[in-house]
Amino acid sequence: MAKQLLSVEKRFKLRIFIKYSLWRYLLVVASTALCCYLTGKWIEGIAFCCAHIVLRYKFRFQYHSKSHCLALTNFIIWACIPLSLPLAYSLLYSIPLAFFVCWIGNEEQEKIWLALQYRKLKNKVSELEKELSEAKAEDDKVFNIENCTREEMLERCKEIGLNAENTELAVKFFVDKIPIWEIAKSLNIEYDSANMRKKRLKKKLKVVKN
Repeated sequence: MAKQLLSVEKRFKLRIFIKYSLWRYLLVVASTALCCYLTGKWIEGIAFCCAHIVLRYKFRFQYHSKSHCLALTNFIIWACIPLSLPLAYSLLYSIPLAFFVCWIGNEEQEKIWLALQYRKLKNKVSELEKELSEAKAEDDKVFNIENCTREEMLERCKEIGLNAENTELAVKFFVDKIPIWEIAKSLNIEYDSANMRKKRLKKKLKVVKN
């Protein structure tokens, strides 16, 4: 079953290649043949094309553009093959010429890649800033019991429906920072009882706002 699926996939890719890409390769071959014929540099042209094909894979990047790739390939063919030195002088001239072309392609595509990475990084930073802003907004919804003002405490006590006695205690505990033992003494209750009331008030006051 797996082999059948693989075979179907290969046939599908082959049909796509024949339908959309084969004519491009045929056009490049025809353009190369015409250039070699007009310049009389068949061997030099073949040597350049072979060197270019081999050397392009020695670089990390090669410039590619869906809209300009075919035109650029033809430009390279018609610019570089006529520049090749005659066979009588040096067949190896095609190698440095192809290397130079591949180097330019690598440099241009690397610039495109770096620009793409910069945009991705910029988008990531924007997302992180948005998340940080949302987290800060979420934190703002939580009543900060440790450093609130008297007005904020009174508003909070009113919001959650505390009575006057508990509101007064909340102000003493968390705004005026009066020690528990002093409050216990003023209320004529045990220290542990005052401490328990403080904990209960703190729990009520720190409930997240809707």
